[in-house]
Amino acid sequence: MSESSGPAVRAAAVWGPEMGTRVIMTDETQPANATRPPIDITTVDVGGAVVIITDRAGTILDVNEAFVRVTGYSRTEALGATPRLLSSGLQNPDIYTGMWETVLDGRVWAGQLVDRYRDGRLRTNRVTITPIQGSDGRVSHLVAVQRDLAAHRTQPVVSSGIGELHTDQSGRCTYLDVEAAKLLDADMDQLYARGWEHRLAADDPAAIYDSIDAVQATGRHQRLDVRTRQGRWLHVQIATLSDQARGAIGTAWHLTDITGDIETHARLARRDAVITALLESIADPVAVVSNEGTVLATNPAWSRAGTADHPLLGSAPGDDLRQVLRTAAEHGDSRAEQLRSRVERKLQGLPTSAFPPGLTFRPLANEDGGFVLKLDAAELAQG
Repeated sequence: MSESSGPAVRAAAVWGPEMGTRVIMTDETQPANATRPPIDITTVDVGGAVVIITDRAGTILDVNEAFVRVTGYSRTEALGATPRLLSSGLQNPDIYTGMWETVLDGRVWAGQLVDRYRDGRLRTNRVTITPIQGSDGRVSHLVAVQRDLAAHRTQPVVSSGIGELHTDQSGRCTYLDVEAAKLLDADMDQLYARGWEHRLAADDPAAIYDSIDAVQATGRHQRLDVRTRQGRWLHVQIATLSDQARGAIGTAWHLTDITGDIETHARLARRDAVITALLESIADPVAVVSNEGTVLATNPAWSRAGTADHPLLGSAPGDDLRQVLRTAAEHGDSRAEQLRSRVERKLQGLPTSAFPPGLTFRPLANEDGGFVLKLDAAELAQG
């Protein structure tokens, strides 16, 4: 990099604040040429991050080798241009307004910007811009360090199976990771350009927008399940996305694939519907009891027979059958204690004498255990 005339300005370090350090300038005198870069950053390597130096007007004065490697633009193309060279056109203009107000006031700005590289790729970068002040206290140069969030977060997100997506306050996508793109069945560039809405089915985009409004109005997380056009079910948790300086700036989403859960629930619902239909078709009173003694289900005949004089019929779904029988025994029903003792032994897997006539006991053939009790309607009618 060629030297310009004027007193030298020494730079002790040029690192982004997210690295835990800061830009330190030691001015002996104010440089005569304010557009001259204060340090040669051509070979500066900040952990693979892109480094750009501009003057206070935003004209690019120097870039490091990572800039060329990552963006695809040559150093010659960058020098004399502005950071608009990387603009995607997807950023809310208010972000730039706040950014310039911050840095020209001499304060560090940090945030997320969506950049478009030479080959058309879109990437969200964590950007830190540090103003450099001359001896007169005015900002003379800006040092921007940007790091690809997707590359930075890919490994932990993929391993967790949870996708992350950010929006601005209007719902426009401002950041997403590889896992989120995978869950939405689209590539990242497509989602930045066209948005997430076109990846969801039916009325789900409207439900998402309602949740975004609710999050921004109340500050509380919103959770909902949506379906992609490819048939994948996603559980979406939406929270407020905040910036330390500006407060709420949008929403942050966590997306989880729940297709397997939904399909399992559907199978269970179909199975339960079949079981319910079978129970309802039986004229005798029937109750399904868990291995812990809790009544899980009864058929309509069981409910209709509730007025009959039998201690078992005092139970309903959710009741502990043993407690129901114990209470009946305390009220003088001689059959209740005998039944309670036999049910207790069955639950413990112990042998017991046969149940009285008119009562059928059938163990459930599953790993959770339990049993079915059936009362003879004819015998109940005879009293």
